[in-house]
Amino acid sequence: MTTSVVFKIDEKLKRDAMRRAKTEGTTLSAFLKSATRNFVSGHLRYGILSSEEEQSIDKVIAIFDKERRAGKLKKLSSLSDIR
Repeated sequence: MTTSVVFKIDEKLKRDAMRRAKTEGTTLSAFLKSATRNFVSGHLRYGILSSEEEQSIDKVIAIFDKERRAGKLKKLSSLSDIR
């Protein structure tokens, strides 16, 4: 089952978005459906864009999480184990 979504948008913005979608080989409707799916699944975030420094920190955290899940990190029992 499908449903319609209706919202108001500036005419020029819509026209520019449709033009951009066409150059990307899609339609505005297909793009919006894809963006909605990605938003729901967590692959698309909405908010204030991060600075380059924050993006670098996010990358380091992602690498850390990946290595932790893969069991590549040594487990520490206390902070003195760092030395």
